[in-house]
Amino acid sequence: MNKKNILWIALDLVFIVAFNIIFFAVGGTHHTAAVWTSYGFIHFSYLMVVVTPFLTSKKKSSAILGFPLSTISAAYFLAELLIGLLFTFIEDVPNKAVVIVQVILTAIYLIFMLLNLIANEHTADSLATQKMEADYIKSSAVRVKLLIGETGDKEAERMIERVYDMLRSSPTKSSQEVQPIEFEIKEKIFELEDSVADNSKERILTVSKEILRLLRERNAKLSF
Repeated sequence: MNKKNILWIALDLVFIVAFNIIFFAVGGTHHTAAVWTSYGFIHFSYLMVVVTPFLTSKKKSSAILGFPLSTISAAYFLAELLIGLLFTFIEDVPNKAVVIVQVILTAIYLIFMLLNLIANEHTADSLATQKMEADYIKSSAVRVKLLIGETGDKEAERMIERVYDMLRSSPTKSSQEVQPIEFEIKEKIFELEDSVADNSKERILTVSKEILRLLRERNAKLSF
């Protein structure tokens, strides 16, 4: 455990330690069941505030995904703190009423948390898919760019540049319908690399034209 983690744990403990010192210093240890019920729910709500950041993944999107969860947990904690203190200071509150109110509040909190966790999982999956789609176009363009200047023939160079420009300007999104075409494009780029390595101008021109045709077909289908 590094120093940073120790400092964060110390910060998390400040409230709970201060709360307990004040709670027992002012009220002592003899309390009704209703007070102890509120005491327990306040601690549970604060625990959820501390735990919530660990419910999101350590990725670039975690700040976006984690913000609503932290907000929900913070709102639940503040509500529990206010209601718990209210029940603590009001005498002769039936414990059954306290339990019902606290359970309803906690159930509402858990429902919102679970709904947001489900939504966040869906968002995370969508972001991962978008990244994979963007990486396909980017990696394909980089592979073709590396071939520019390797043939020594102006016509072949222009054709490779056309392939590169079309790849670079193609939509990064994808779909199941165009995945077979994308697989063909990937295979054709392998052929283009082999053609450049063999310095076969005729083959370079032929394969480049095939890639351009496939790219036009892919992009046209994605535009609908």
